[in-house]
Amino acid sequence: MFKKSDKVFKISNIFFVFVAVMSLLSLLSLLISGYKEVEGSTISTYYINISMFITYLLSSIIILYISNKKIEFYKDDYPLSRKIFNIFFLILCLSIVVMLSTIIFSKIFLNIFSMYSLLSVVFGYIPIYAVSYYIINKNELLTINNDKKTNIGNLIILFLLMNYSLNVIVLVFQMIFEINDIMVIISSLCISFIWIFIVLIAYNLINKKA
Repeated sequence: MFKKSDKVFKISNIFFVFVAVMSLLSLLSLLISGYKEVEGSTISTYYINISMFITYLLSSIIILYISNKKIEFYKDDYPLSRKIFNIFFLILCLSIVVMLSTIIFSKIFLNIFSMYSLLSVVFGYIPIYAVSYYIINKNELLTINNDKKTNIGNLIILFLLMNYSLNVIVLVFQMIFEINDIMVIISSLCISFIWIFIVLIAYNLINKKA
């Protein structure tokens, strides 16, 4: 672990080590000090905080192990754009675990459950991130065969597509669960679809030119 000289790889390791260390220190601080009655705080929120710091700690360690021992996210033949995508992908994986943990711990300790939040994560965030990683692995979007400008353009396009596609799914669930005004949701959906269309056109132009 940590022997590879690649800069993005080192940044990735430093980030997740930092998250793990800060989570451990925060967890130890909470356990040592114990629960103290503070305005706006309850024993349930105290347990949630402990559980969340454990989640951050374990998730970061697992990501470090996978990225250093199991999967080469930062191969030497990857262009910088591919490595940047991979580090963001790992951070997004951490965020998904945190979102799911928040939903679960809120149910366990506060008896508060949001079906909207759960469905948004399970059918929105997870599929979008998984499909994006699959596309990167199976297609020539970010490779050393492309010139630098094409890879940068494809990287930006991929992030935009992920964002607007996720917006569409989340907005659909907002419509189902009546989270927001229906007209606001419909207008936001239209804007997202328009941007998806524009981004796809931009992708075709960039790669046609390349």
